Amino acid sequence: MAYKKSLIIIVIILSAILAMAVFFQFKDYLKPRVEVEKKLEVPTAVSESKSVVETEIEATKKQLEELSKLSPEEIKKREEERQVLTAQDVKVDILVPGVEILVEGNKKNIKNSAEGYRIEIPQDLIIARTVKSDLIELHDPKTMCKEDPSCDPIMRIRATEDNPQKLDLEKWFKTEEEKAGSEIYSPREKVAINGITAYKITENIPGVFDGFYYYWSRGTKIYYLRISAFDEEKYGEFIKTFGFE
Repeated sequence: MAYKKSLIIIVIILSAILAMAVFFQFKDYLKPRVEVEKKLEVPTAVSESKSVVETEIEATKKQLEELSKLSPEEIKKREEERQVLTAQDVKVDILVPGVEILVEGNKKNIKNSAEGYRIEIPQDLIIARTVKSDLIELHDPKTMCKEDPSCDPIMRIRATEDNPQKLDLEKWFKTEEEKAGSEIYSPREKVAINGITAYKITENIPGVFDGFYYYWSRGTKIYYLRISAFDEEKYGEFIKTFGFE
């Protein structure tokens, strides 16, 4: 009996020794593996940062190369356009090639011959931060850019060549939403403006924009007018004057 007890004790001691040996061996194996993995994480982050910096450097190089090819006149023109597009305080209409401004009483008729449309606006609004006929911004000089770094206009009118197949608007919306995989032009409401079929799209992005986009189409062109819900209450009647030339 004493012999059996001694044997059991010896087995227990040997098992404990073996377990400790396995533990320390595994511990020594695991430690360098973890350290290697940690070391690998740092170079990966550095590599990604380096890649971003290299991309930015290449982009800057290309911009400098393009600028070096410009004539002094072209460089001057670009600088003048930059100043117009970033202006914070404008009091009179900016003249835009292809766009005519006709003052009639307390209203203005904007005739955009280059893009083929016209619209009537109140005399107190002006064309500002605009250099090309395909994107016109209408601002109120009394409140322009006040407490608003983004300097959102009262209205923004855009004309694009985004409809090469000359689709009707409803079909164009559906085609674009299929491409995007999302209902980006919804909800929308079909309306008639000045005898022309148009669509009114509601957009509400908290803290960014709460308002409407009005869409028209003619030929290969897509037109939209963007206005906030707040400004539409005051200037909504002028949207109804939009028409084609």
